[in-house]
Amino acid sequence: MKVTNGAGILVEALAAQGVTHVFSISGGQMSAAYDVMDRRGDMAVVTPRCETSAPIMAAGYIASTGRPAVSMCTVGAGVVYEMGGMAVPWLRYLPVVSIAPQVQSWKMKPHQASLQACDQDELFKPVAKFTAVAGQAGRIPQLVNRAFREALSGSPGPVHLDVPVDVMMGRKFLSAGKYASLFPHPSSTRYGGRIPGDPEAAARAVDAVKKARKPLVVLGQGVGRPCRAPGVPALLENLNVPVLTTLLCTGVSGAKSPVFAGDLSAFAQSGEGAKILAEADAVVVLAA
Repeated sequence: MKVTNGAGILVEALAAQGVTHVFSISGGQMSAAYDVMDRRGDMAVVTPRCETSAPIMAAGYIASTGRPAVSMCTVGAGVVYEMGGMAVPWLRYLPVVSIAPQVQSWKMKPHQASLQACDQDELFKPVAKFTAVAGQAGRIPQLVNRAFREALSGSPGPVHLDVPVDVMMGRKFLSAGKYASLFPHPSSTRYGGRIPGDPEAAARAVDAVKKARKPLVVLGQGVGRPCRAPGVPALLENLNVPVLTTLLCTGVSGAKSPVFAGDLSAFAQSGEGAKILAEADAVVVLAA
């Protein structure tokens, strides 16, 4: 017999997704999850200065490593502060998974004047691809799987999951078989392999670049990060074509790269830059 709680199930579900870093300011409603992570010893909790910084730090971790990361905050005010930081992964197409406790499930929708209560799932919708509330402990792994699938599929982006405190801290007595069945492998709900390109389209693109006398490359959203296209920087240097970058691909190509020509907006606003853009006979745009 396995004795656990919603927090234990939540942390186990995150571990199954490969999460090793959680960015969070401690809050009482999340204490059960912190206890489980501490006992495991393979999941680090990184404490930022404020809740707003947590998803920004998670976004930086994902952009630099390509590994999954979670931002956690406490109910109410913590969620409100965190939401502002979610704009960073939202605008930069980074799959940050935000998780927060909620008030007791029987006090939700509509709230019964609970301390710091608000419709958190609704609050995150402008800056999240997917939001959900785990009303039962048994649904937590399913919703964590769904959250990661939504965050990573198509154009990547942040998602948010609420777990009511009674679900988080309520004890569960499960047989070993039942407990194991709660955690399907991530590959059962999403494809994790490489998606090959269209060979004919790639051949036409190569031919166009070869024939061009004044080609340019413009990097757009979501390109070149480890979790998207790790080979892009090397490819650009092999092409030996001037590269212009946009705000949403900051860090992909820079002054250290021999092909970096500058920021696209600044380039276009200068007279000489506008002339070069107008004279380009092939512009290769790489974007998610």
